[in-house]
Amino acid sequence: MVHLEKIRSAESRFGQSFWTGTKRLVRFCVIAALFMITAVFCRKTVFASNLYDPQVVTQITQRMLAGLPTTLDEQLGVSAPALSTPTLGGTGYIIIGDSRITSLNATCRVNDTVDNWFAVACAGTHFDYLKDIAIPTCVMIEQAHPEITHCKYLINLGLTDLDKPKKYIDYLTTLSASRDVSFVSINPTSQTYTTKCFGLTNKKIAAFNAAIAASGIKYIDTYSYLEAAGYKTVEDGFHYDAATTRAFYQALKIMAQ
Repeated sequence: MVHLEKIRSAESRFGQSFWTGTKRLVRFCVIAALFMITAVFCRKTVFASNLYDPQVVTQITQRMLAGLPTTLDEQLGVSAPALSTPTLGGTGYIIIGDSRITSLNATCRVNDTVDNWFAVACAGTHFDYLKDIAIPTCVMIEQAHPEITHCKYLINLGLTDLDKPKKYIDYLTTLSASRDVSFVSINPTSQTYTTKCFGLTNKKIAAFNAAIAASGIKYIDTYSYLEAAGYKTVEDGFHYDAATTRAFYQALKIMAQ
């Protein structure tokens, strides 16, 4: 009987210990899972909203120019070359744009290829990014590479400013007095729920492009090229698939000469 009571007592203690340990393990796993979900969600949400903060975009751009490490989120949201990147000398080309150009940089590795082409861009960007961040960044690129004897600024912006062509015309006209500036057409979209929500239509895009083309600013018409060659967008309707992105870049490299 004594042995039986000891066995039962041990089993009881073991059961309580096992159950307590299990509860602690479950509690730990739940807390860890909640922490990871919160960290990931908050990081993405905060970062997405911070892209509208020019100070944050400037800081990310400066780190990229200095060749310092950046996160994948930052690389998808902002593009700028390390100033230490070697060049071939001669003529340089800087594409200035929005998320279509950050996607181009990711797909074609523009800033990692030694061919005198650079991408300076920020997702969801507006006119102020061009004036306050992108152009000063381009000037820094020029200053870092005196072996580049001539630099062309290729502006591929305006999708978020389709009602402000005059603002671009006035600024780019002034900029053209001191820099070799070309406006690269805003390229076509596909009709989706997203483009409808943002009010993006090819009719509005064509009107913006026509205003720029008629202003006397150098104009590169990749819109007509994509319309003729065909293009494919991803689900949102305004970013292109990899094949279209590469085709656009190759056409631009020829048309910008």
